[in-house]
Amino acid sequence: MSMYRNLTTAAAVAALAFGLAACGGGGGDGGPTTSVDDLDWTMLAGASIPAGTYEIAGAPEDLLEQAAALDVPEGGYAPGASENLAGYTLTCASNSPTNCNVAVNEDGTITTTGTITVTTYVAMPDPEPMPVAVTVPDAMYLDEDNMPAAGTLTIAAGMTGTSGGVTFLCAEGGDACEVTVADDGSVTATGGMVTASLTTDAMDQVADAKQMKADDDADMAQMARERAIGQAAAMASPGTPPGITSISHPAGKDVSVRVTGFTPTEAQPGMLGNFTGVSLSNTSSATATQYMTVYTDIAEPGRREFFNFDGDGDTPAAYTETATDSGIINLVLPADNDQTSEGSFSAGNIDLNIFPTRGPASGGTVTKTFEANARTDGTAATDPPNLVRLPGTFDGARGSYMCAAAECVVAVAPSGAYTLTTGTWTFAPNEGERAYHEDSEFLQFGWWMSEPTRSTGTYQFATFVDGSDYRATVAATETTGAGVTGDATYTGNAAGRYSVGDDAGAFTASASLTAKFGNGTAVGTISGMISGFQGDADMSGWSVELKRITLTDFAANDATSDAPAFTSGNLDQSSSTYDGTIATLGDTMAHGSWSGRFYGNARNADRPGTLSENAQPLAVGGQFDAAGTEASISGAFGARRPK
Repeated sequence: MSMYRNLTTAAAVAALAFGLAACGGGGGDGGPTTSVDDLDWTMLAGASIPAGTYEIAGAPEDLLEQAAALDVPEGGYAPGASENLAGYTLTCASNSPTNCNVAVNEDGTITTTGTITVTTYVAMPDPEPMPVAVTVPDAMYLDEDNMPAAGTLTIAAGMTGTSGGVTFLCAEGGDACEVTVADDGSVTATGGMVTASLTTDAMDQVADAKQMKADDDADMAQMARERAIGQAAAMASPGTPPGITSISHPAGKDVSVRVTGFTPTEAQPGMLGNFTGVSLSNTSSATATQYMTVYTDIAEPGRREFFNFDGDGDTPAAYTETATDSGIINLVLPADNDQTSEGSFSAGNIDLNIFPTRGPASGGTVTKTFEANARTDGTAATDPPNLVRLPGTFDGARGSYMCAAAECVVAVAPSGAYTLTTGTWTFAPNEGERAYHEDSEFLQFGWWMSEPTRSTGTYQFATFVDGSDYRATVAATETTGAGVTGDATYTGNAAGRYSVGDDAGAFTASASLTAKFGNGTAVGTISGMISGFQGDADMSGWSVELKRITLTDFAANDATSDAPAFTSGNLDQSSSTYDGTIATLGDTMAHGSWSGRFYGNARNADRPGTLSENAQPLAVGGQFDAAGTEASISGAFGARRPK
C-alpha cells in the first residue's frame, strides 16, 4: 500500500479546495504522475501532497459541494496561499514549483499540481449570544411580591411573559427571547429585543413606596434643618428679632399680632395654658425666610365703671359736672387715652347738631369756636349750673363734652376728619356708665429664627419676652412705702427650641417660679423650674432648673425703677452660689444662664383704683439657655401670680 493511503481523503479535499475542476487528465508544470495512489481523508493531517493522481477514501459526502462553494483564484493558489475545507487547512507550499491546483478526473481520481501541505483546521465555534440588560421600571421600589422571580423565561416573538409584578415583551418579527432573572434581581435577555413593564398592582405598590420614600426624605431633611436651627439657638449672640408692632384682641375675634413684613402662617400653634400662640413668617428676602412664634395672654376688651377708668378711686359715684372735678377726663385730641378709637372726635361719637358738619370740597375746612366753661347764658363761670355741654360718647360711655380751658376751636375738613386746633375738651360720663377697657396689662414671649435660602447661609435664632412695666404709672412724687415684701409664686408657660444629638425641634413647657421679696430692707431671691416639656421627641423627664438669683431692686421701693430686672451673675458650676441653669434633656446634661424682669402695672395689681405702689409684681417673664457637647436648648417664659 502506498505511503499516501492514509491521506487519501485529505488529498481529495485539497484538490476540491484548490481549484476543483472536471477534466480528462492532469497537465502543466509539476504535472501528475502516471501512478495512482490512495489518500485517506480522515488521516490527512500533517501530510505533504506532491503533484500526482489520487483516489480519495473517507471524504465527507458533501465535500464536493463544500469545495465548489470556495472562491478559487484564477490560475490556482500561489505558494503560501491557504484555504479551509472540511476540517483542514490546505496550503500551497512556499517551495512549490508551481501554483497549486487539483482536477477531478472522469474516473473519479484527482490530479494535483504543485505541492500541497495539510494541517488540521480548528473552526471557532459560533459565539454565544451576548446577554442584553433589560431595564425594569422602578425596580428599586418593588417589594418582594412584585420582584420577578430568579430563573429563565422563554418568550416567543410578539408574545409576553410575566414574573412577579413585571411583564416582559419579546418584540415581533425577530427571534424568540430568553429572559434571565438573576438572584440579585438584575434581568438580561438573549434573542429578540425585550422590554419590561409593571402590572397595575405593581404600579400601585411602587407609587406607595415612592410616597413613603419622599416622606422619609422630607423627614431627614427636616431633621437636618432642625439640627441646624437647634445649633443656632445655642449661639451666644445668634440674631436680633424684629420688634412687634402691635398685639390686640378685639371683642369676639382672634388675637392679632402684627410684625412689619410678617404674615400669619397656615398652621397656628393654638393655646398654651392661658397663652394664645400666633405663628408668623416673612418670605420677602431672597437670602432667608424668617419665622416668629408669639405667645400672649392678652384678653378681650371689658367694660369698667367709668369713674375707675383712669384708676383714680377718688372720683365720686355721683358725678358733679364742674370743670375742676377729678371725675372729668381730659381728652386731648386726637389721643384717646390709650383706649379705643371711640375716644376721638368723629361723626360716630359727636352730636353733629352742635359740632360743625363738613362742607363741600371746594369750600375747604369748616371751623366752630366754643368758649371755655361757657354758661348757657353766654357768661363764663366755673360754677357748674347751666354749663354748655355737648352730648357724645367716650369709649362706649355716654356723657357730655365741655370746653375746659381757653377757647376750643373745632375744625372739620371736607373729608369729615375733626381736629382740635386750640383749647382743651373734657368729658363727663353720665352716672352709672361703663366704658370699654382694652387689656393693656398682658405678657408676650416667644422665639424668632432666620433660615437661609442658600447652603452657604447662617441660621439665626433668638428668644424674646415683654409686658407692661411694673412701675410705669408710679410717679417719683408719690409716697413710697417700705418696699415690696413677702413671697409670691408665679406659674405659666415656656417655648423655644432644642438640639439633642441627631434630634432637634421646637418645644413648649410649663414654668413655675418663686420670688422671695425679702422684708423691706434685705434683698430677696427668685428661682424656678421649666418642666412638662412637649414636642415631637420623647421629652419625658426633661427639665431646666433656674437656679436662685439675688434680687437687688426690692430692698426698698424704688419709684424710679420702671421694670426691676435680674440675671445670672455666677456661672461657676462648682460654686454654691451658682445661679445659672441646669438642663436635664434625657440622658444629656447642659448648663447655661437665665434672666428675667417683673411686669404688671402697679395701679392694676390688686385693688383697681388704688396706687398699690408696693404690691408684688403681677407677672414675671424671662429667657433661658443651656448648652453642652451634645445638647443645647433656648427658650422664653411668661408666668403670673394669683391676684
